[in-house]
Amino acid sequence: MLTGWVAQNMRWDTAWASIDAPDVIDTATALNMASTNVELLLGIGQDSDAMDLVATTRGDLLSFEGKVAAIISQGCGVVDLF
Repeated sequence: MLTGWVAQNMRWDTAWASIDAPDVIDTATALNMASTNVELLLGIGQDSDAMDLVATTRGDLLSFEGKVAAIISQGCGVVDLF
């Protein structure tokens, strides 16, 4: 049985996969694995009006030095700044 930490660690797991096999898994593929594919596996519809936008600083979403700076959630109608 999978628990909540599996989804939380997806960012790091896909980053490691990209680092370990850069010729097979590029950054775009890794981001796809950690977002769109997870939604499909969980049966979550892909309504483009309800997608969240994540802004990072000091690196991209898959880099270990990258930090999430803000999340714009159209579905919830909020902007979170960190």
